[in-house]
Amino acid sequence: MRRRHAVYAVHAVRPEMICSTEVIWTLQDDAETYAHDLSTDPGVLAGAVTEFVLNTPGDRHPTALYVNGQRQEVPHLSDDRKIAANGYIQHPTQRRNRRL
Repeated sequence: MRRRHAVYAVHAVRPEMICSTEVIWTLQDDAETYAHDLSTDPGVLAGAVTEFVLNTPGDRHPTALYVNGQRQEVPHLSDDRKIAANGYIQHPTQRRNRRL
């Protein structure tokens, strides 16, 4: 029987974009500590942790999301509809006509 090997990727959620993975951890606690600290950096909306299973394409799960150092419920959608547990989203009601 094959062992399930999980790794935890951490990335920053910034206004208008999700940054690429900053670091990959083998332990969930280490990834969450890093995401917690990352979420308090200037210009960062959130620090997100995603679990990936090695050698299994498409097997990924949002694990944790930190906003201003506070762990959010997963799945999470912020009150302003700008931060989701799987990264940045912008709700259609938040869009502006840029031609104005």
